[in-house]
Amino acid sequence: DALEYIFDLFDFDDNKQLDRNEYNLWTIRTAGEEITDEDWSSIRENVGLDIDENVSKDKFLKLNNFEVQDEDTSEQDLWNGLKSLGFNYALELDMMCSFNLTVHINQSDLHLKPTSYVELAEIKKILVKFLENKGQKIKLNVSSVQCFNYKDDCGSILFVENKGISDARLSVQVKDSNNVALNLPIDARQPSLINVLRDTTQIIWFAHKLDSQRKMELDAIVQVQ
Repeated sequence: DALEYIFDLFDFDDNKQLDRNEYNLWTIRTAGEEITDEDWSSIRENVGLDIDENVSKDKFLKLNNFEVQDEDTSEQDLWNGLKSLGFNYALELDMMCSFNLTVHINQSDLHLKPTSYVELAEIKKILVKFLENKGQKIKLNVSSVQCFNYKDDCGSILFVENKGISDARLSVQVKDSNNVALNLPIDARQPSLINVLRDTTQIIWFAHKLDSQRKMELDAIVQVQ
């Protein structure tokens, strides 16, 4: 279950509880906002807090169920939160790789606590440069917007560079695809619309092969509206 995985992901000290700091990091990552005292009080009133004012997994699942039923929460809001953590529309984790960090210290009383997420801009620059050199350039109907697709035996990465003076809207229709998982809906009736800000580079999809023994087939139509 995706939500159970997310809970475990943010349970940094592995105590089966999310303290306020851990819960706060989750809200920053998915909503871009820190949790306020009022929000924390609302959680206490609606589902209650467990040992040491923490949120258990059951309470975490219940809170997310409340959010789903909230009339002010759109389906797109829910998907945006999941996508920010690396999930695609099939609820497969294909855009993030979690890892364990082991720290060796000489001081026995030293404690480390995560405080924020850092966007690795330098890594993105290196990745984009690699994709430009190794990827196949896709001709679009607007010269100021360049599109590159890199493919290997494991999957595909598509990214767009908008060198124009205004934002661009990209229409991406993925169809006739087989043995592939990606962060865009496959065979949707309407193409996905993606905004690319001016003077920015944006990765549109990470696609990976589901069955390593079979060929991945990915057919897409990419246009600038």
